[in-house]
Amino acid sequence: CQKMERILRKCRIQNQLVRECLAECLGVYILILFGCGSVAQVTTTRNQKGEYLSINLGFALGVTLGVYVSRGVSGAHLNPAVSLSLCALGRHSWFKLPFYIFFQLLGAFLAAATVALQYYEAIQSYSGGELTVSGPNATAGIFCTFPDEYLSLLGGFIDQVRKIGLRIVEVILKALLHKLIFKNSNCVCYTVPFVCPILSGPEEGGGGCPSWLRVSGRCWGLWSMSS
Repeated sequence: CQKMERILRKCRIQNQLVRECLAECLGVYILILFGCGSVAQVTTTRNQKGEYLSINLGFALGVTLGVYVSRGVSGAHLNPAVSLSLCALGRHSWFKLPFYIFFQLLGAFLAAATVALQYYEAIQSYSGGELTVSGPNATAGIFCTFPDEYLSLLGGFIDQVRKIGLRIVEVILKALLHKLIFKNSNCVCYTVPFVCPILSGPEEGGGGCPSWLRVSGRCWGLWSMSS
């Protein structure tokens, strides 16, 4: 047992920055793997083995597990926007920012590649061998989000204004929860659900979710991380 511990100690990565970058990469990998994996399952089975709620829960579970995996090492940013915001607020090193962003993107692309490989035959069968962005057999929405064809410029503007209001409410809610729950903790990983892809509305396709699920999901995530 002691010999095994010595071997594991020697194999341990000593460089703190490398450890943090790898933690971010793995955290984002898990997030996108669960999220895009759930979208792929629902899409390729034409809602027969899952539905819209499955995608919401898939992303929520991916965020939660990604946070649990990486928060003890890197703080679980899991998004370049979070890292940039923390740098602007003086809570993260600007020197680390490009490394964090690179490994976050690396984790995302590795996860997308994993989903594409796992569902390759299902995607080919669903699309008839023709990969398209829009249409009845579109598959681009598995890996990205974009406005639906019916959404006009004005509709998109109104949608974004509505979301700004929601963000303000969420910031206030998180500030109160941070005051009550995280007052003895410096962990910033509770901000991750604020910027993860499940925040998009149904007008934008992909991983959108209704407001009630966003609020309840974040409350549940905050509670689970505090316990």
